[in-house]
Amino acid sequence: MKIVNFKRRIESGPLTLRLCRLGDLRTLYSLFTPQIFPRMGSKSKSHSLFSFYRWMKHTFQVIYLIEPSENGDTRIVGFVGLYDMELGRRLSLSLTVFNPEDRRQGYGEKALTLLLSLFQQNGAAELVYVEILKSNVPSLQLCRKLGFEVKTHNQDRVLFILRLVPRLGHVSIRKVRTRFGLKEGECRGQEYRKTRPLPKHG
Repeated sequence: MKIVNFKRRIESGPLTLRLCRLGDLRTLYSLFTPQIFPRMGSKSKSHSLFSFYRWMKHTFQVIYLIEPSENGDTRIVGFVGLYDMELGRRLSLSLTVFNPEDRRQGYGEKALTLLLSLFQQNGAAELVYVEILKSNVPSLQLCRKLGFEVKTHNQDRVLFILRLVPRLGHVSIRKVRTRFGLKEGECRGQEYRKTRPLPKHG
């Protein structure tokens, strides 16, 4: 039985995606502004570092950080969180670029392109869902550019779906429970059930 492998690092030119570590927690906490939390399905910013850790842990099963390299230095500009994962079948993702000055620089598009390619290679999902606020026009345009189609929408949000064509043959996948700070090759255990779900898909 094959285990789905989420690579520790994915590199493409000056951009790197890497799995989040516990040592990144304090930096992430400082980058999550009160304006970002509603987009993540949370009403307000956590009151402490520990409550932020618990929110991240119970909301996302896998977290990749987006790090561009500039003049030999790297910095975290955003992240992609994976949730509602049924390995081999479906997953949902949420992408955020923290600083407005770093938006529309291609970081989000490159990150999603790398991850979608990974999902095709490792058989993580056949269906990928993304939920976007209707007011977030650049993200709506990006989803359409990458081939996502509208599945449903409500007054505030649009739910997109993308059907992936696997690049592998038959893949047998073990249901896994993943954790904040996942390391490559450490996927094992039982299917994950979130205790604090994001808004339900329509």
